[in-house]
Amino acid sequence: VGGGGGGEVTLGGVVMMRCDMGLESVHGVVVMVGCDLSQLPNGQGLMLDDDNDAVRITGEHESARPSIIDCCRLSMGEDDGIDQDNAKLQVSHTRIEGFVNEGIAASGGG
Repeated sequence: VGGGGGGEVTLGGVVMMRCDMGLESVHGVVVMVGCDLSQLPNGQGLMLDDDNDAVRITGEHESARPSIIDCCRLSMGEDDGIDQDNAKLQVSHTRIEGFVNEGIAASGGG
């Protein structure tokens, strides 16, 4: 799932498994509620390329609204659970476990 150029993406109750990357948004607003992302990219403990985050949110939306991740489960990944790169982000009631790198990476200093 991808979004860019200031778009808005809402996911509710989505299950994603064994895909290269879960969700990526650039300068957008993401709302994820009740989602389950696991075994990224392949559940075998091997990175396929240089970026296999469950969720990557880059940059701030022009409205300055935060992206929201609520009541989700992110598990078993070969990169980061959430890579927050200079984005406004609110995470609540979410279980993040079993990632090779960080559970939540603030890679852009945001």
